[in-house]
Amino acid sequence: MTPKTETFFAGRLDYAKLSIFENLLAKAMKAQEQDLRDWNKIRAWAESVYSTFGQGAI
Repeated sequence: MTPKTETFFAGRLDYAKLSIFENLLAKAMKAQEQDLRDWNKIRAWAESVYSTFGQGAI
């Protein structure tokens, strides 16, 4: 299978959901706990994929 489209979105960092190792690594990197997801951009991308490939592709 070859992807027809590829997109990357910012995510969310929630220390409470990380393993001990991930938590230590994130804190060592001074990563801030935050949510950078842009739901409007995600929705727009999903709609463009749907309009490109149609309902039959799902």
